[in-house]
Amino acid sequence: MKKVILVDSNSLLYRSYYALPKLSTKDGFPTGGIYGFLRIVSKLLGEPHSHFIIVGDAKGTLARTLVFKEYKSNRPKAPDELHWQRERLPDVLTQLSIPYVVYDGKEADDAICSLTHFFESWNFQVEIYTSDTDMMQLITQNTRVVTFKKGITQVKHYDYKTFLDEFGFAPERFVDYKSLVGDSADNIPGVNGIGPKTASALVKEFSREELLDKFGSVLERNLQLITLEDFPVPYDTLLLRVKPSNDLSILEELEFDSLIGPFLRVLGTRKVQVGLFGLEDLDRLPWQCLSDPTIVGEPFPFAFVERDDPIRSSNLLYAQRFLNGMDTNQVPKKVLVDDVVVDVTADEALAIMNAATSVALEGEVLRVQQ
Repeated sequence: MKKVILVDSNSLLYRSYYALPKLSTKDGFPTGGIYGFLRIVSKLLGEPHSHFIIVGDAKGTLARTLVFKEYKSNRPKAPDELHWQRERLPDVLTQLSIPYVVYDGKEADDAICSLTHFFESWNFQVEIYTSDTDMMQLITQNTRVVTFKKGITQVKHYDYKTFLDEFGFAPERFVDYKSLVGDSADNIPGVNGIGPKTASALVKEFSREELLDKFGSVLERNLQLITLEDFPVPYDTLLLRVKPSNDLSILEELEFDSLIGPFLRVLGTRKVQVGLFGLEDLDRLPWQCLSDPTIVGEPFPFAFVERDDPIRSSNLLYAQRFLNGMDTNQVPKKVLVDDVVVDVTADEALAIMNAATSVALEGEVLRVQQ
């Protein structure tokens, strides 16, 4: 299974903080938000997937304030208890070996947009967990959005069909719709006099160009603010995967005794029987997707395994030859992705090979097609 789960960190932490009673350690450090956050993450890690990434917001000035200086200016300062937990969370996730990424100068929703398009280009299924409705614009046949509707216990799943049934227009027109009605959460005023019903009717009847002719600068500004940015993502993103671990001392430190069992089930190692190529690089398998025991007939360093069935990759032999070359420092001197030369490490090349639709190893040249 080639599937990535993307989690909007601030969205989930914020909802967890307000949804649960105030908790703290014996020395007084507040933990309620982190506890709720990890409780949900432990459940999500049990879902079949190959990649799992939690995405945070960069600090500093927001680029969108250059377009509209009042952008998000209506948001009150976060309580100190929430701020402290937000600062602590990245370290907690690192100790649990759960990938957490922040891109300099980028908001989380732009980062999720870029990651979504990156993984879609490698033919992954994408599932996004957030309370930010801006993410609706990312829905495709391969990407669905799961929104937190009430606290952290009620969610709604939006795939392409669900979105069409509810809104009556395609997800790619959601930016037009939201630009017309505005976004009070981000302090973006809509076009004067237009509510959801009118906006929906306008989007169904008119193209974006026609809407811009009608509503001019306000709509143009909102389109800039609400359209998510798509920036380049490095190839080593394919290496962002949860690693098996039995060290849950951070949960003990935070006094989350009730979470130790759930995390052992999703992060703990499994007994695995492997044939053909032996046990090399077995630690790169997505352990949370393996049952116990699992027989893997054709192991591949980045095989995606769901339940008891291996995904049989046509790239297995190339991978083995590549690994053998790594052992003797005879790795390919040139790697081409869709006929474009890329500068990648050996580990990145392995990740790319497994995500590819076709691979050819021609002497010192590795050719990969997305």
